[in-house]
Amino acid sequence: MRRFLPALAEHIHFGANTAGEPFNAAFAWLCANMTVKRPDNDAPREIITKP
Repeated sequence: MRRFLPALAEHIHFGANTAGEPFNAAFAWLCANMTVKRPDNDAPREIITKP
């Protein structure tokens, strides 16, 4: 992932309707924190469901 994610974040921009906004928030957090060794525990968790 460390090799693939920076290129993905640089070249592909995701758009979504209101149902896809949690994914966009999580991906934006990943992009902002991909170079940080120990990011804060403030990652968006709306995309994670119990099942």
